[in-house]
Amino acid sequence: KNLRNFYYQKENFEVQNLLLIPKHYFTTYLIEKRAPLSATARRAGWVGCNINLASIPNSGRLYLIKNKKLAKKQMIVRNFNQMLFLRQQRTKMRGWTLDVLKCIELLAKNSFSLKDLYLFEPVLAKKHPRNHYIQAKIRQQIQILRDNNYLKFSDKGVYQLI
Repeated sequence: KNLRNFYYQKENFEVQNLLLIPKHYFTTYLIEKRAPLSATARRAGWVGCNINLASIPNSGRLYLIKNKKLAKKQMIVRNFNQMLFLRQQRTKMRGWTLDVLKCIELLAKNSFSLKDLYLFEPVLAKKHPRNHYIQAKIRQQIQILRDNNYLKFSDKGVYQLI
């Protein structure tokens, strides 16, 4: 997908989408190292990076303009403030919280069980290879999200988005 066409129309310089990503959504896990420049390049050996925006949960994508329509300021502020608790977390813990948030979003359900989230265990294990207690970590992150009013406990092992 050509991102330029997604964000603006070159012909008439019209902005179609303008996205704000709060800094508390950026973790080291989002940074992807690129290959160094070749020996013949002017800046030989220089190593750049890409930011993997696909890893950012939807809650971290605050559209100021979406489909050429200006978003309501109250909604942007409310959505920003809802996740502000992430700034208080250490970077590694925040990475886990964001990863579990992304898994919840991929479920595409308003209500889900821990068993649903446990299906993402292989993905999370690959992303966090030094952690051998993935299910316990998922439960911990669910508690953090519950304590910060993102989720609510509805039944044994079942949660609902607020």
